[in-house]
Amino acid sequence: MLTLLIMAAALRCAGAVARSWDRIELLVPGWLACMTATWMVAGMMGFAFPLWPALLIGFAGAMVEWRSEDPSWIAAGDLILLLAMAVWALPSPGWLEMLLLIGGLSVAWTVLEGWARLTPVPLRVASAAAALLIVGVLAARLGTASDPLRPVARMLPQISVVPSCEGERVQLETGSVAWYDPPRGDGLRPGALLFHGADSRGGRQPAACSLRRALLDAGFGVLSVDHPGYGASPAPPVEAEIEAWDPLAPQLAGLDWLERRSEVTSVQVLAGHSMGTIDALRLLGAMPDPAVTFLFGLGLGDGAERDDYWLERFHTDRRLSDRLSEAQWRAIQERYYNFYSAIEGLPSDHPRIVFVEFGWEWENLRNSRDPAFQAIPGAKERWTLPHSSHYFSAFNWYGLLAADAGVIRSVSKGLRERSGDL
Repeated sequence: MLTLLIMAAALRCAGAVARSWDRIELLVPGWLACMTATWMVAGMMGFAFPLWPALLIGFAGAMVEWRSEDPSWIAAGDLILLLAMAVWALPSPGWLEMLLLIGGLSVAWTVLEGWARLTPVPLRVASAAAALLIVGVLAARLGTASDPLRPVARMLPQISVVPSCEGERVQLETGSVAWYDPPRGDGLRPGALLFHGADSRGGRQPAACSLRRALLDAGFGVLSVDHPGYGASPAPPVEAEIEAWDPLAPQLAGLDWLERRSEVTSVQVLAGHSMGTIDALRLLGAMPDPAVTFLFGLGLGDGAERDDYWLERFHTDRRLSDRLSEAQWRAIQERYYNFYSAIEGLPSDHPRIVFVEFGWEWENLRNSRDPAFQAIPGAKERWTLPHSSHYFSAFNWYGLLAADAGVIRSVSKGLRERSGDL
């Protein structure tokens, strides 16, 4: 939050400096900087809103101020942008938060712009240069993030920047850790269990944060369970029996914990991403009251990767200092991470399984997802996210989640539509 606030203040100062000369070639970037600053402060409060409306309002406001020669139009621009964000973000966060933000920003921006206009020219130039550097570093990070499949050109206008997800830390009875995001609004709401992909950050990795946000916006209370060895969950000792590596135990503990929450009616959705799709399928087979299950980015792979690569990944992802033997690793993989074993355990009358495909996907997953879908028995359907990468077009940047707001909105809408009348 502090990072966003510093960035927003630098941009607002730079915008006020540019607008103080009342020249059209400076007025436009000045307005763009000011609107981007307001967008950043709203992001600091959790509003996952795309950048392009801020830029559009900034350009239009510059034209109006240039024609009217009245600098007070900037307040109207702030108000229009914030109201647009409130409408976009409903039901969470909502109007009350935005009204409080409008009041606070009105005072803060007035003081900041007054100071910026009275500063000497060298300080004005330094402020503008600092703001340009900050935004430039963020833009450069977009092109070098760990997601090589992200459609960067489309994401730039759609990007939202909010603090990375945290949630309430939950210590499960198995010793594993989960992260809870309570449902927004009043009254009872359905619950959703989330199982993350193979990233050592567990439920706080960028893809999981985007999916948690989409589930929250869809009206669920969300519990994200850190897989054993990932995130804050400890890995079993390498000398432990093979049963200690079973991820189903903390998943069942998470299910029990969420079912007992007073604000949650019942767990009605399971959402698994990448590696977590197997977790979701195994839990679906073990639940007494099965839930609608969403499988994001499931694929079988093409077998081209070498076993020694995946053996190494098993250790590095779980941050193991001691090593399992290859025989131990193979036994764990076969028993707990086998897709075909997971679907064999499904009840014949299981609720609908939603097989979610990404438009920007790894080649081996893209080539194997048809056989994977066909192998799933019972009720199922396919759902494609054409503009999303395998990681929901999201990445972390100095404690911030930079994500495609359009993707989060599409996922949230699809979750509501496909979960039935919950």
